[in-house]
Amino acid sequence: MKLVHLSPDELDLNGELYRADFDRQYSGSHGTLEYELNLKPIKAIQMEQSETPILVSGFRRFYAAVQQGMTRLPILIYDANKIDPFQLKVSSMDANDHTGLEIAAALRQSAWKLNLNINRLLNSSPNLRNHVDRKAIVAVAGLKQSVIRRIQREGIDVRKAAVLAQLDPPDRAAAIGFSNRPIRLSLSRLRAILVLARDIS
Repeated sequence: MKLVHLSPDELDLNGELYRADFDRQYSGSHGTLEYELNLKPIKAIQMEQSETPILVSGFRRFYAAVQQGMTRLPILIYDANKIDPFQLKVSSMDANDHTGLEIAAALRQSAWKLNLNINRLLNSSPNLRNHVDRKAIVAVAGLKQSVIRRIQREGIDVRKAAVLAQLDPPDRAAAIGFSNRPIRLSLSRLRAILVLARDIS
């Protein structure tokens, strides 16, 4: 691992590690963006087959820095020979910076790539293993990536998504559609519908 200062165009944004349906909006918590970047640098990984480091963590700060016209960014570069890139991706996530759905999506992708159990992968991350919504995150991480993306687009939170995860795919698709209605389903109502559906079947 080494700290370097690179221009935004010296980072690879096209790899699988970078692709995620995260909200790009940045909201700093420690003051200026420059201070935030120095406190918590963007993380990238150097792969053997590429000269350009791939962005792994800190994309919100990356976009905010680009929008503010910053030309040099502090980047922590990791060696892919010493840490798996998908392991780095998960271990870089933080409950304060990422939503439950964002964490679930990253776990889903990384567990598949690493051929690891989702709970085991979650336990390997000190920032996530005691997450208040851990059970919900694990339930949602078991869904297909396309389903998680749709849930994110509909603005459903991770706890409701965990209830939806218990439904069969056709019923789940219909239930996700309820989020487009003027009156959104509360978590308790969603659970009640699930119980009723089980009783009927």
